[in-house]
Amino acid sequence: MFVILEGSVEVRSGGNVIAELGSGTIFGETALITEVPRTADVVAQNDVEVLILTQEVLKKAMISMQPIMIKVMFNLSIILAERLREATEKLGAQTATPAKAAPAKAAPAKAAPPKATPK
Repeated sequence: MFVILEGSVEVRSGGNVIAELGSGTIFGETALITEVPRTADVVAQNDVEVLILTQEVLKKAMISMQPIMIKVMFNLSIILAERLREATEKLGAQTATPAKAAPAKAAPAKAAPPKATPK
Protein backbone atom coordinates (compact mmCIF):
# COMPACT_ATOMS: atom_id res chain seq x y z
CA MET A 1 0.00 0.00 0.00
CA PHE A 2 1.23 3.50 -0.76
CA VAL A 3 0.52 6.74 1.08
CA ILE A 4 1.07 9.82 -1.08
CA LEU A 5 3.17 12.28 0.91
CA GLU A 6 3.68 14.80 -1.90
CA GLY A 7 2.48 15.12 -5.48
CA SER A 8 -0.46 13.66 -7.36
CA VAL A 9 -1.30 10.57 -9.38
CA GLU A 10 -3.97 9.33 -11.74
CA VAL A 11 -5.56 5.93 -11.27
CA ARG A 12 -6.28 4.32 -14.63
CA SER A 13 -8.19 1.23 -15.63
CA GLY A 14 -8.78 0.11 -19.18
CA GLY A 15 -7.16 3.31 -20.45
CA ASN A 16 -9.65 5.49 -18.55
CA VAL A 17 -8.79 7.80 -15.66
CA ILE A 18 -10.97 6.62 -12.80
CA ALA A 19 -9.53 8.76 -10.01
CA GLU A 20 -7.04 11.49 -9.20
CA LEU A 21 -5.26 11.24 -5.87
CA GLY A 22 -3.10 13.74 -4.00
CA SER A 23 -1.19 14.19 -0.78
CA GLY A 24 -2.57 12.24 2.15
CA THR A 25 -4.44 9.64 0.08
CA ILE A 26 -3.62 5.97 -0.35
CA PHE A 27 -3.65 3.43 -3.13
CA GLY A 28 -2.77 -0.24 -3.40
CA GLU A 29 -4.84 -1.16 -0.36
CA THR A 30 -6.75 -3.92 -2.16
CA ALA A 31 -3.57 -5.76 -3.17
CA LEU A 32 -2.13 -5.27 0.32
CA ILE A 33 -5.11 -6.80 2.09
CA THR A 34 -6.13 -9.51 -0.37
CA GLU A 35 -2.73 -10.34 -1.91
CA VAL A 36 -4.28 -10.29 -5.38
CA PRO A 37 -2.78 -8.58 -8.40
CA ARG A 38 -3.50 -4.90 -8.79
CA THR A 39 -6.77 -3.83 -10.34
CA ALA A 40 -5.57 -0.53 -11.87
CA ASP A 41 -2.49 1.40 -12.94
CA VAL A 42 -1.30 4.45 -11.01
CA VAL A 43 0.61 7.09 -12.96
CA ALA A 44 2.47 10.03 -11.40
CA GLN A 45 1.34 13.43 -12.69
CA ASN A 46 4.38 15.20 -11.23
CA ASP A 47 7.14 14.43 -8.74
CA VAL A 48 5.62 12.12 -6.16
CA GLU A 49 6.90 11.03 -2.76
CA VAL A 50 5.20 7.99 -1.22
CA LEU A 51 5.41 5.95 1.94
CA ILE A 52 5.40 2.23 1.14
CA LEU A 53 3.62 -0.03 3.61
CA THR A 54 4.01 -3.76 3.03
CA GLN A 55 2.11 -6.53 4.80
CA GLU A 56 5.26 -7.37 6.72
CA VAL A 57 5.64 -3.78 7.96
CA LEU A 58 1.99 -3.62 9.00
CA LYS A 59 2.14 -6.97 10.83
CA LYS A 60 5.23 -5.87 12.79
CA ALA A 61 3.60 -2.54 13.61
CA MET A 62 0.46 -4.32 14.85
CA ILE A 63 2.61 -6.02 17.47
CA SER A 64 4.86 -3.13 18.45
CA MET A 65 2.48 -0.18 18.01
CA GLN A 66 -0.98 -1.53 18.77
CA PRO A 67 -2.72 1.76 19.72
CA ILE A 68 -1.49 3.46 16.54
CA MET A 69 -2.31 0.47 14.33
CA ILE A 70 -5.86 0.32 15.70
CA LYS A 71 -6.35 3.86 14.40
CA VAL A 72 -4.62 3.06 11.09
CA MET A 73 -6.77 -0.02 10.49
CA PHE A 74 -9.95 1.83 11.51
CA ASN A 75 -9.15 4.66 9.08
CA LEU A 76 -8.31 2.13 6.35
CA SER A 77 -11.72 0.54 6.93
CA ILE A 78 -13.40 3.93 6.51
CA ILE A 79 -11.51 4.57 3.26
CA LEU A 80 -12.42 1.15 1.88
CA ALA A 81 -16.08 1.57 2.85
CA GLU A 82 -16.22 4.99 1.16
CA ARG A 83 -14.61 3.66 -2.02
CA LEU A 84 -17.04 0.74 -2.08
CA ARG A 85 -19.98 3.13 -1.65
CA GLU A 86 -18.72 5.34 -4.50
CA ALA A 87 -18.18 2.34 -6.79
CA THR A 88 -21.64 1.02 -5.97
CA GLU A 89 -23.22 4.39 -6.78
CA LYS A 90 -21.34 4.59 -10.11
CA LEU A 91 -22.35 1.06 -11.00
CA GLY A 92 -25.96 1.82 -10.09
CA ALA A 93 -25.94 4.92 -12.26
CA GLN A 94 -24.49 2.98 -15.20
CA THR A 95 -27.00 0.14 -14.97
CA ALA A 96 -30.09 2.11 -14.04
CA THR A 97 -32.98 1.47 -16.36
CA PRO A 98 -33.84 4.46 -18.50
CA ALA A 99 -36.99 6.33 -17.61
CA LYS A 100 -40.04 4.78 -19.18
CA ALA A 101 -41.37 6.64 -22.15
CA ALA A 102 -44.80 8.14 -21.84
CA PRO A 103 -47.43 5.73 -23.13
CA ALA A 104 -48.43 6.33 -26.71
CA LYS A 105 -51.66 8.18 -27.15
CA ALA A 106 -54.50 5.98 -28.16
CA ALA A 107 -55.92 6.54 -31.59
CA PRO A 108 -59.17 8.46 -31.48
CA ALA A 109 -62.15 6.17 -31.29
CA LYS A 110 -64.14 5.86 -34.48
CA ALA A 111 -67.54 7.37 -34.32
CA ALA A 112 -70.34 4.87 -34.19
CA PRO A 113 -72.32 4.63 -37.38
CA PRO A 114 -75.54 6.62 -37.24
CA LYS A 115 -78.52 4.69 -35.98
CA ALA A 116 -81.27 4.09 -38.39
CA THR A 117 -84.38 5.89 -37.33
CA PRO A 118 -87.79 4.42 -38.07
CA LYS A 119 -89.94 6.37 -40.48
